[in-house]
Amino acid sequence: GLAAVLLSLKKKPIIRYQKNSELCQRVAQELSRKMVEERFLFDAGQRGSGAVLLLLDRRNDPVTPLLSQWTYQAMVHECLGIVKNRVRLQ
Repeated sequence: GLAAVLLSLKKKPIIRYQKNSELCQRVAQELSRKMVEERFLFDAGQRGSGAVLLLLDRRNDPVTPLLSQWTYQAMVHECLGIVKNRVRLQ
């Protein structure tokens, strides 16, 4: 899919990925291999260079946990559970 997008945009980017992510590394290697195998397609109609493809692993996302609610009720629900606006302690 990434190769198709790059071909439709007529881009041959430099690929960068997270060092600690095996998944990103594998995707980058496969895409690089595909670009070498099909170099005549990637070189045809190339407009300028300088494009960078950045691959990020969503499993290493530091922002998403900060988007959760920081209210007293949210913390009680996360730790103890709230059912029908009631907390059961037993």
